[in-house]
Amino acid sequence: LRRLITTVQRKAVKLSRPDPRDDVEDRFEDAFKTARLASEVSFQVTNAARRANGLLNNAAADLVASAAEAQRRATVAAENALIAYKYVDQLEEAVQKGRIPPAPPVFL
Repeated sequence: LRRLITTVQRKAVKLSRPDPRDDVEDRFEDAFKTARLASEVSFQVTNAARRANGLLNNAAADLVASAAEAQRRATVAAENALIAYKYVDQLEEAVQKGRIPPAPPVFL
């Protein structure tokens, strides 16, 4: 789990320092993959918290609720990143082919 968290942190730092030479679509794809990985990590943390709470006779219920909320937010962030990535992909294709651009995305 620590390796996954370190990987998410490293990817997030890389995304926060954009290289002007990077392809915009690739950056959106990287953002989606990083958000999806963060969502997976939060899922694992939530499951571990639930198991620990069971062993502690519900003494950590507040922590489980917090972990579940973090998991929900991470999942929504990953879904929004996917929506943005797909939009940029469709927009790029429309511009290249001279088509009408897609409607702006609606985020969750």
